[in-house]
Amino acid sequence: MAKKRKTKAKSNKSRSFWIGLSLGAILTALIALLVVNVLQQPQPLPRPQHAAKQTAHTKHAHRTAPTPPPVVHKAPERQPQPAITRAPQAAHPARRNHGLALIIDDVGYDLHALRRLLQLSVPIAISVLPDAPYARQAAALTQQYGQTLMLHLPMQPEDPSIQMSPAFLREQMQKTELQQTFIHDLAAVPGAIGVNNHMGSRLTQSPKHMRWVMEMCRDRQLFFVDSRTSWHTVAAKQAQQMGLAWAERKVFLDHVMSQASMQQAWDKVHRCLRQGLRCVIIAHPRPMSVAFLEQAITPADAAAMVSIQQLLQGGDR
Repeated sequence: MAKKRKTKAKSNKSRSFWIGLSLGAILTALIALLVVNVLQQPQPLPRPQHAAKQTAHTKHAHRTAPTPPPVVHKAPERQPQPAITRAPQAAHPARRNHGLALIIDDVGYDLHALRRLLQLSVPIAISVLPDAPYARQAAALTQQYGQTLMLHLPMQPEDPSIQMSPAFLREQMQKTELQQTFIHDLAAVPGAIGVNNHMGSRLTQSPKHMRWVMEMCRDRQLFFVDSRTSWHTVAAKQAQQMGLAWAERKVFLDHVMSQASMQQAWDKVHRCLRQGLRCVIIAHPRPMSVAFLEQAITPADAAAMVSIQQLLQGGDR
């Protein structure tokens, strides 16, 4: 019995030895495998010291460097503009009893047409409507070219269907209202030195209203040109009686808008010149009219053209 216990104890001891040995072998194998895996992983290369310093410097520079100034693109230098050709204008031009004076009415709507007319390089009077959208610009441009600036004063026409703006002088106005309207219109064309009527086929027949108008012109030292839109106008007569410098229209260039009609009007101007008369012609800044004047004015015509001031009558000389 004792022998059996001894043999069993010996057997248990042997089994424990082998079990421990096996566990040790397994543990050793696992450790070896772990070591191999670690050794097989790539190791990071050592970072050069100068590269590290450079990176630090770059970060510092990014943080503290001032923002560079924006790039300014200089505009190209403007080329010198050609000098404006101005017709010579004397402060008080000598009066003449003959010659050709050109007035352009209804100015203030088309500045391009006005520039073309001013570039004709002949004496010309520009009459600006006070309620036109570009009245002030037209006035300034006219003075820039050294030409005569006038107020194209709206007056009541015969045709009742024509819509009148607040700038019109009307038959039903009393003297104070007419004067205030005149002053307002004149202020819209700064620099004007003369007046002629826009429409007015009804109002210019009224001696009373024309006397009021001429009083305003006299007080402001303005000359007056009767556009003669009615055979029965008394405007020029009232100007003469009031002691104003005055003139009156002889020819409408473009009363009928056709090449043939304008040529007939220009021929009438030539007959007027041959007779040694004062020839005041009124035109408008319409495309066909501008083109006609650009082609029709010959060197001989240009030599006969004078400022409207030179063809005025009456007033202080």
